[in-house]
Amino acid sequence: EGAKVFAVDWNLAAAEETKSIIEGEGGVAAAYSCDVTKSADVKAMVEAFALVRCASGHVILTEGEPGRSVFVLASGQVRVFVRNAGGENVAVASLREGAFFGEMATLSGRPRSATVTAITACELLELDRAALDSMCAAHPRVRETLEEFYIARAGNEEAAALRARTGIS
Repeated sequence: EGAKVFAVDWNLAAAEETKSIIEGEGGVAAAYSCDVTKSADVKAMVEAFALVRCASGHVILTEGEPGRSVFVLASGQVRVFVRNAGGENVAVASLREGAFFGEMATLSGRPRSATVTAITACELLELDRAALDSMCAAHPRVRETLEEFYIARAGNEEAAALRARTGIS
């Protein structure tokens, strides 16, 4: 429910087909292809990520702090919270392995719009802003995909209603 799917395949046509199936079932998806024939590109992408391990209950991102990186959830589960008018955190999403988060503040330069906490022990791949900019320059489709998710997440009605009451956008 409310999940966004990132369809990745070595063949863009196959990723687009997966995206169409997901969207046909009422889901939101983005497609991206990887060209493994360019080993230098793959090596650069892998080296750009830093592995971050965190225990259950660890606060990964805090609403209001500067956005300096994007995270890919390699293993584990996280929960996304938005502060309500009473200052309490309200859960608006749960994310599983393969999901990513942190793109909204990192792309926009605005403060983090949510708090993300580990539900289970997690392994995260962190991509800082400089590495993200470099990757997007070499692979423009990465930025397009992140922007598509940014727009979909920014349009989350429940989170938007909570933010409107607290003055956070």
